[in-house]
Amino acid sequence: MPVNVLMPKLGMTMKEGKVVKWHCKEGQQVEEGDIVAEIETEKITYQIEAPISGILVKILIGEGNVAPVGQPIGIMIKEGETFDESAMIVPPPEVSVGIAPSETRIEVSSPPSDQTEIRITPIARKIAKEKGLDISKIKGTGPGGRITREDVLAFAEAPKEVKVPEKEPIREGVVGLGAMMQVTRMREIIGERLTASSRDVPHVYFACEVDGSGMIGFRNKFMEIVESTVGVRLSFNDILLKAVATAIEKYPLFNAMIEGKTVKIHKEINIGLAVSIEEGLIVPVIRRVNEKTLRQIVVDRENILNRAKTKKLTLDDLTGGTFTVSNLGQFNIDFFTSIINPPETAILSVAKMKERPVVVDGAVAIRPTLNLGLSADHRVVDGAMAAGFLQELQKILEDPYLMCLV
Repeated sequence: MPVNVLMPKLGMTMKEGKVVKWHCKEGQQVEEGDIVAEIETEKITYQIEAPISGILVKILIGEGNVAPVGQPIGIMIKEGETFDESAMIVPPPEVSVGIAPSETRIEVSSPPSDQTEIRITPIARKIAKEKGLDISKIKGTGPGGRITREDVLAFAEAPKEVKVPEKEPIREGVVGLGAMMQVTRMREIIGERLTASSRDVPHVYFACEVDGSGMIGFRNKFMEIVESTVGVRLSFNDILLKAVATAIEKYPLFNAMIEGKTVKIHKEINIGLAVSIEEGLIVPVIRRVNEKTLRQIVVDRENILNRAKTKKLTLDDLTGGTFTVSNLGQFNIDFFTSIINPPETAILSVAKMKERPVVVDGAVAIRPTLNLGLSADHRVVDGAMAAGFLQELQKILEDPYLMCLV
């Protein structure tokens, strides 16, 4: 019995998806769970698994086309079964996500196939033949549009049109000097959202330096305990997430958004952790961080990042965030600022922790330090509150045991 490969519903708001790649061809045998296709929404790309072990007998939606949620994009049968294509229910026509066809019609005239149809004087025809000219391209100025000797000579002496080389075709997956790449829907959405945020949201920026000794000591003490109970290592991101949630509880406006002329403070503290993947930047959300223990945060962070790496995120994993953390600690970056992820009120930038000389009790000492950058929406919070929030976060990160007291 034929089994449909369906366009999945990856979130409450998803209505359609684009098939960007088929990983197998018609007639190819696959096992249940194998990746058969890759789709793209405005936020994520997602790999579709084979619903059964068998043969992909029909591709209904080709690469580069979109289909609504729930519509079959392919058909599979089990080995040994037959497929009657004539009995197949044809889905709605494919809708291309490329450039919409123009309504303007361009009439292209074909050159006459018989040269005797062209009005030309005998001497003009002789000169054109001697010079190897195409008389169909010569405009006549004589009576009735007849091509004269002067027309042929003028055409022969006119500067020839230089043929412009065609543009190099776009080569998917190629990144290098002189390369051209197709802009994905995800990249378009990222550009649109961040451009709107930069244009419409009055950003105010703050920065501070954090002594990371407390974070290192805290992580070293609890890493083995956490790993032995949940099987996942405690990371600095987990400490950051818990610390941010603790600071937000004291400064709840950093968990707010603007709705018209109203500032709405969310009940849940859902923190997005910016992740860079091949297709672009995504921000999977870890929910109710303030209500969770470090063990629970570690597990949730590990699970959602694994889904991001394996393209298993759903749209629900990427929505509902109330604050974002962007950590570039894996790069040798001393400081950076970020654009707020709308409709959130703020985003935290975390740079690399490095050993630096600092003054401690009047003497120079070497300490592991990291720089934090805070971008905040000045419509929601003022400068003093933003400074207070960042100072509170600094205090918690320098003494993470404070998180255990709330």
